[in-house]
Amino acid sequence: MVENNNRNETVNVEFAFGNSNSVNFQKAVKIAKKFDSYIYFENNGDPQTYQISEKLSIDDKSGWNLVSKLLELAGRWRSSELKLNGYNISQRKFSENFSAVQRCYLRKRVMGYDENYCLCGDGRSFRIEPTKKFGCAFEKGVLRELPQHGRFPKREEDFFPDSSSHSEFNDPLWMIFGRHNPKRNSFEFDKKKIRDRIIENSTKEACVACPAFSLERIKKSINELPDSIPLDDENYKPVCSKFKKETVIGVISKIDYLGFHEGRRETVFDDEGDDDESISDHSSLNESRKLQENVRHIPEVKFSDIGGLSGVLEEIRKVIVLPLTHPEYFKKLGIKGHKGILFYGPPGNGKTLIAKAIAFESKSHFELISGPEVKSKWYGQSEENLREVFKRARKYSPSIIFIDEIDSIAGERSGGNRSPDFSVVAQLLVLMDGMSDSAGVTVIAATNRIDTVDNAVLRPGRFDYHLEIPNPGEKERAEIWEKCLQKMTTAGQIDYIRLSRNSNGFSGAAIAAACEEAGLIIIENAINSGISADALFISEIALLDAIEKILKKRS
Repeated sequence: MVENNNRNETVNVEFAFGNSNSVNFQKAVKIAKKFDSYIYFENNGDPQTYQISEKLSIDDKSGWNLVSKLLELAGRWRSSELKLNGYNISQRKFSENFSAVQRCYLRKRVMGYDENYCLCGDGRSFRIEPTKKFGCAFEKGVLRELPQHGRFPKREEDFFPDSSSHSEFNDPLWMIFGRHNPKRNSFEFDKKKIRDRIIENSTKEACVACPAFSLERIKKSINELPDSIPLDDENYKPVCSKFKKETVIGVISKIDYLGFHEGRRETVFDDEGDDDESISDHSSLNESRKLQENVRHIPEVKFSDIGGLSGVLEEIRKVIVLPLTHPEYFKKLGIKGHKGILFYGPPGNGKTLIAKAIAFESKSHFELISGPEVKSKWYGQSEENLREVFKRARKYSPSIIFIDEIDSIAGERSGGNRSPDFSVVAQLLVLMDGMSDSAGVTVIAATNRIDTVDNAVLRPGRFDYHLEIPNPGEKERAEIWEKCLQKMTTAGQIDYIRLSRNSNGFSGAAIAAACEEAGLIIIENAINSGISADALFISEIALLDAIEKILKKRS
């Protein structure tokens, strides 16, 4: 199929931010200046607002990389605002979905798919099959079908979450929008309400940057829905109000199939209103657990979420991430990546967090082994547990195996005596020695005291690359304060340097604890004073009080 080279594939990107006390402020200005459209607005001769307004092609890799870097630095500031094609988008929404939206459109362009492509699949693994979406794989607001969760909702109200419910199914089914008709013999659907909700939610998502995104397509798909469904239709079951049993608030398909990895799980609602759950033999409890284990697990932690360790993260990119993401380069030059890496340093400085971020950045399966928990009272079970972990890691490679507190199972032996855990250590070393260079598995271990780890574990070919994760200095603590407070509701300008100086000696974990302590102080005062939760925010004074409280506990 010949592509139309005249179609509009540009995205209007507008981003503005104001002055900030953030340690990243000058970096953000420097990146903004790289755009041709960069301008700033003055107040009394001083720059107050900085802005870019670009037209980027959807496949302009360098341009979008710059936008991403700028948003990582300044996207969460109160003064910042991002617009894509005229729609306001949060930095979080952009970071979560834009890359997937971009890949989705480029796949559509390369394969020459028509608009039916946008009605199918999940945006990542498309198959042209019956419609699953109203107009875009990344739309939000209303479900056209039940999601492919690993388990079925246990309660009927889980199909129809609203602002007052606590259902894990965040978007409601389209079948909830409507009313019980006056004759009480059918349920009539409100297509306008469905359309309004989808448009309101979807225009806040990164999908608005896609050249194929079309509100008209969404409206057309909604118009194709049935106007009503008779309540005596054998394929549907009416759902009644909890308060008025005679009032129908929606309908549910009596038979809905949910993907359950290698099997299918079926739930049927009987005519009397009770759930008659029919589960095939392979979906028993034990089989379900096995199926859950047989899934690649990639943690949702990014390098950009970690503060105060830029030097360490840069080293990690070269030593760990690159061999996993670009193995062909290393193979060409005959360079072997490290099988085992040991993180060491004081507790609370992000060793586990870094390991998870490595898995995310390299799109690697992640296996976590806690040293004390790997032991079993049953003979040989600890070794079997290790073998299973390495087996899964090879199956889902590239993989990261992270062993926390390795000194608890591989402590230094004195006087030639074997520790009670020697067989576990021996099994670990056998597994590492047996890994081929092309296995795509990297083992990372962590310890607070490297001097207590057995030398046999540290020899070449095992954990031979050691990386210190030190306590943060003043500048690094300021970055950690900023990262932690980005996820909290604050008010006014926060002086991160001041917080850093007052928290001398704090680890990253201690700073996170101080943020939580400040929140608890605010909540306690608000409850005692009768202040509404909507009015709450964390101030710099509360943070300083929390630091002082923690220091008093230490003394």
